[in-house]
Amino acid sequence: MEGEYQIWEKHNRDSRSEQEQKSWYEKAEAKVQSFLSSVDPNLSAEVQKFSVSPEGASTKEKFIALFFSHASDPTLKWTLEIETTDDYIDNRLEQVVRAVYERKRQQSERRLRYAKAQEKAQGFLSSIDPELSVRVREYTATPADPSQPQHEVAKLFFSHKSVPGLSWLMEIDPTDDYIDNRLETVVRNIYAQKKQRSEAQSEAL
Repeated sequence: MEGEYQIWEKHNRDSRSEQEQKSWYEKAEAKVQSFLSSVDPNLSAEVQKFSVSPEGASTKEKFIALFFSHASDPTLKWTLEIETTDDYIDNRLEQVVRAVYERKRQQSERRLRYAKAQEKAQGFLSSIDPELSVRVREYTATPADPSQPQHEVAKLFFSHKSVPGLSWLMEIDPTDDYIDNRLETVVRNIYAQKKQRSEAQSEAL
């Protein structure tokens, strides 16, 4: 279950009692503490209780999970449900935590890059067209291959206040050189092409 602030990595939820579940999670927490600083010294993890309201349900579903948070990056936080077996905790938990952390870290870095690009674009858009605006849009991409996981995609969305044809989505090269030195040229070129096409269509009508 993926939301705006957290990622819920769901494994097999069994019918053990809450106390048994808590014991397994405390063991998992101890395991996580043994390697977490090597993943990121600013990460922390603890066992917490949560409740969710499944879509269409009138009651909340309660569950125990590991909650991960980051001391300096509020976007790096997620909950993790575990498989309550010794094999999973001893041999697979670390791999899962590292994979989720890396995915979350990349998402955080992408947001920062696109936020910088948006700020840069806002600085020159009025000189192109006062009615142009830009914001960051994020999407969940679902690969055609069902064996591949969904992933987040970010794009800049340019829109025009009065001409719908002067709107477009744009991916960027998330480097400082591109954002600082090439983004404006790319945006100006796309706008010119869009404007020319829009004017040609209006004349045809």
